[in-house]
Amino acid sequence: MDEELHACTVEVIENGSQEVEQVVRGYTTLPIRYTHLARGNKSLALNHVIDLLPRNALFIFLDDDVAVRPGSVAAFQRAALQLGPGHFFGGVLYPAYEVPPTGEVVPYLPPSARLIDHSRGEELRIVDDFTYFMGACWACFASDLRAAGNFRAAFGPGASTGARGQETDAQQRLLQCGAVPVFVKRAGVDHHVSAAMVTAEYAADRIFHASIYRGEQHPSVLHTLAMLTKLTYSALLLPLQPTDPGHRYRIAKAAGYFRGLSQRSP
Repeated sequence: MDEELHACTVEVIENGSQEVEQVVRGYTTLPIRYTHLARGNKSLALNHVIDLLPRNALFIFLDDDVAVRPGSVAAFQRAALQLGPGHFFGGVLYPAYEVPPTGEVVPYLPPSARLIDHSRGEELRIVDDFTYFMGACWACFASDLRAAGNFRAAFGPGASTGARGQETDAQQRLLQCGAVPVFVKRAGVDHHVSAAMVTAEYAADRIFHASIYRGEQHPSVLHTLAMLTKLTYSALLLPLQPTDPGHRYRIAKAAGYFRGLSQRSP
């Protein structure tokens, strides 16, 4: 590792709409660069900038609806300097609610609307039971991400498939390439959760798009049978219990899974 990791730049990447350029240009004291791509595809926009940056860079990925907690960038840097390439990192997601969710909706909220902390009290925790780090707060080395194929245009906002999860897809490929997932307790962001994001409608929409990835990339006979069972169960009960968020959630989850299944290559 060399000292170049300590030199930080802020890359603001916008795709499709062009609304924040003037805001970015107002931060004249920061090492900040704005990039706009006309095509509305988040993965392609990220890849465009990734290819311009040094191979030994540490990328820290943050969404545009988070407030970064003090010390988070330094915490990712320290972990990267200590462990080196071949590792990728996740941080804590703290929900900042406009309106607290009701108890009946909480079990169905997506992870982006809940507290996500996989540290288990450890400052740096190697995650043996890894599934994914939250896309709003994670980091990896440029060399590792490029070896894994960067982000795929078929996933994420703007993807023609409708599938979300470009971060999950990239992290799974990092894992397959031998990179080790490490959770960093002192890195974290406060994620803005609007009133609309704690509703049953939002929960159903999110699980629909999230399940497309599972159906397209990781289907199985057992999971397909489970989705059919849950779909039948909730479709039968929804007319009798129209306000139950669980029925809409299960129907949306199954629908997303089967959409992904239908999009698999022969």
